[in-house]
Amino acid sequence: MSESYFEGDYETLAKVKSAICNIFILADTSGSMRQNGNIHQLNTAIQELKPKLSGMQSDDVEIHIGVCTFGSDVRWRTEGQDGTPAAVPVSSFVWSDVQAKAYTPMGKAFSLLDEAMSRQSFFKNDVILRPPVVLMITDGDPTDEWEEPLKKLKGNKWFKRSYRVVIGPEVRNVQNVLEEFTDNPQSILPYFGSTQDSLKKLGKLIEACIARTTQYSSSIIMPNTNRMDQDASSEEIICHETGEIVQSVIAEQGGWDFMDEDFFEDSPNPVTDDEADDSSNDPASGSSDNTDKQEEETIEDIGDDDLIWSEF
Repeated sequence: MSESYFEGDYETLAKVKSAICNIFILADTSGSMRQNGNIHQLNTAIQELKPKLSGMQSDDVEIHIGVCTFGSDVRWRTEGQDGTPAAVPVSSFVWSDVQAKAYTPMGKAFSLLDEAMSRQSFFKNDVILRPPVVLMITDGDPTDEWEEPLKKLKGNKWFKRSYRVVIGPEVRNVQNVLEEFTDNPQSILPYFGSTQDSLKKLGKLIEACIARTTQYSSSIIMPNTNRMDQDASSEEIICHETGEIVQSVIAEQGGWDFMDEDFFEDSPNPVTDDEADDSSNDPASGSSDNTDKQEEETIEDIGDDDLIWSEF
């Protein structure tokens, strides 16, 4: 074992067979996701993750997955044995297809992810953790207030040291949000119209990110600890590695000229959630973006600003 920042009981580490890598997926289920069969492709891609993730586990890595959808409501679709939201072992992961309707409350999804990434929530105190992998899949820009929730999320130390990837549309106004989320425009896998080709790469993206967590950036968080080395270099390394991973996937697809200014100027505006789901404007339907602006419950996060990271 190389030099470590951990100042605790190494017998605990020796008894643990593997460290947990949590995979978080934020999935857009707004009305516009009905266009081009995108919601069907999303459901299929998540359904197919279980066998792929099972094959990625090893003596060093145990994979857990948590999925949060944002559309007509915003909630975690994965639950622990006690029925509370949780990232679950891949062996017990079950996905039920979701429908596309209403708006894009992305800001609320950011808030739920921020609450989840804590030793007091999804990250249990008695386990060793590897850097999380966070993937967001969306086809448009937020319809709720997202800047403050994202700012708070980006202050979360666990999020800052996560592999962040976005599958999103190549549209300039949307790209601004996605770049803010990833902190690296190279970490965005764009698509045109249909998400089909990009979602086929979902398993490959996750596999590559997990592989990186076990290589030279393989920092781990020891159990029952709540302090982190404050050196920001590992954050920069992970951010850079994520961009490399996404760009390698793009290269495998043959490459696209995403920086073509003519494309941006000539591209039509994407279908909006209002256009895709007129029923969401009907007060009788019960669907409204008012839920996006409900007061968010806060969870006091003691100690997670300062976590211990060690390296094998």
